Amino acid sequence: MNFKKKFKVRVKHFSESYYSIEYAYYRFICLWNEIPRFSESLEGTWTHVFIDGFERAEKVASKFKNIHVVKSYIKQELQKEAENKIKMKEMQRKIQPYVTKIIVKP
Repeated sequence: MNFKKKFKVRVKHFSESYYSIEYAYYRFICLWNEIPRFSESLEGTWTHVFIDGFERAEKVASKFKNIHVVKSYIKQELQKEAENKIKMKEMQRKIQPYVTKIIVKP
């Protein structure tokens, strides 16, 4: 029997002309995970990769040839998240450069 892990990538229809990219790394049961993307907004949220057009989605999906490419992509996105957190802390310091103190008068 072959117990080596298998890797698959697929393009899944999301809505209208938008598609998402999913990957599976498994031995027996195939569980699909969407490839995440870090959104550099004020909140800094994680979203899924949505691509307009099936041909473009297939072209992007073909770049993910094995699990190591997916892991390195996710690692880059985690670095973006860490950089965004540092930027947000610096921005908060610029907005509020002083320390607030609560003074209670008797």
